[in-house]
Amino acid sequence: MKNQLKTILLLGLLSALLIGIGGVVAPQHLYLFVGLALAMNVVSYFFSDGLVLKMHGAREVAADEAPRLHELVQELSDNAGIPKPRLFLIPAEYANAFARAAVRHVVPGR
Repeated sequence: MKNQLKTILLLGLLSALLIGIGGVVAPQHLYLFVGLALAMNVVSYFFSDGLVLKMHGAREVAADEAPRLHELVQELSDNAGIPKPRLFLIPAEYANAFARAAVRHVVPGR
């Protein structure tokens, strides 16, 4: 809930900034800046996850490709009472602690 409020606050501030600057620079076209702010919020809400995944070249991991990882995520989501999320792999030379832990469970011999 706290993250949702932060996101709403951030998008609200960005929208207010865009509309405010638009009102100062071109007050006769204020409706254009309101429309841009609205479009920015709609795109952020509906398409931000897909945009980030595309930017990083992520691909979805099939259940038969990493069955243990899918089982683990299913168990975690069941315990949390939420639907199982889709799993994606971002090809990168770096890894964080979470990726390392997942790799140890998925790849035999690591």
